[in-house]
Amino acid sequence: MNDLLKQLEDECQSHDFFGQYADDFKVWQASFRQKNYIDGLVRKLNNSKEAVEIYNRYAPEQFQI
Repeated sequence: MNDLLKQLEDECQSHDFFGQYADDFKVWQASFRQKNYIDGLVRKLNNSKEAVEIYNRYAPEQFQI
């Protein structure tokens, strides 16, 4: 597994996908930043099959791509 795929998996594994619904602004902001970072990794990987599979493995159904 290349470094970007490993990094994507680590980020998805630790990401709170429901953080965007937090009442606490700091929690929302951290979740927003991490989601943007994850999206950037997926784009760097050209939305490859492997990247999408990793993302969808950790994302709840309503957030899958």
